Amino acid sequence: MPDPTALLIPQPQYDALRHQPGVPPYFPAKPHPVWRVQYDRAHLLALYDGPTYHPALGDVTKSGQGGFFPNIDNQYARAAINRRLGPIVAFRGKLPTTPATFAGERYMRPAQMRYVSFCMNESVLTTRVMDCVYDEQIPPHRDRRYVIVTSRPQDRPSNATARCGVAWLAWSPRGDGGRDHDFGWMQLRDMLPSPSFHHAIQDARLPGDERKVMGPYLPTGTCYQSKRAFERLGCPVR
Repeated sequence: MPDPTALLIPQPQYDALRHQPGVPPYFPAKPHPVWRVQYDRAHLLALYDGPTYHPALGDVTKSGQGGFFPNIDNQYARAAINRRLGPIVAFRGKLPTTPATFAGERYMRPAQMRYVSFCMNESVLTTRVMDCVYDEQIPPHRDRRYVIVTSRPQDRPSNATARCGVAWLAWSPRGDGGRDHDFGWMQLRDMLPSPSFHHAIQDARLPGDERKVMGPYLPTGTCYQSKRAFERLGCPVR
């Protein structure tokens, strides 16, 4: 029988990780979102109770055996965010080339990646997906740069639209699906990178080398304190 704990963790275990004494109310989010490639399950949960990497953990591998979605074709990087640090979070990066397939194209052309997506999830407590955009839904700027914004619908800036060059994702009103209604979990998924492309999640080899390996293909995040603060960026958004 499938092991359901591969999909999520029990409420008592999550509460012990998330609601620790002495941590800030937005824990484990950071003022500047930090991306973590998923290796094994212990490394994923070290987001809450340990360092990014410690030799005592031994070798870590990227596999689907620990649950939370990775498999031989898809790998994930995740960033914890929290509305206490800003109700609007914008991610900026560079999108790998991907084949156009949605409009019924007859042939799938060579590209750097088969598929890329961004999703707003709740947490390891529920693993519920709130909203997603995939490569063909992300308006590319010059040099395939992009801006992705996540917020609650009532906080959505008026320029967080495709017309202004922004892909928007809804932030779950349930937060982490538990007691913290301000938490969010942004997920980047890379599927089947080309052997000639070396800046995918699949190319990360050691926890902490995400930025060095992925370069501009790993987004940077900025928290905004209000709709007006983001709207001052104009249209198109930069």
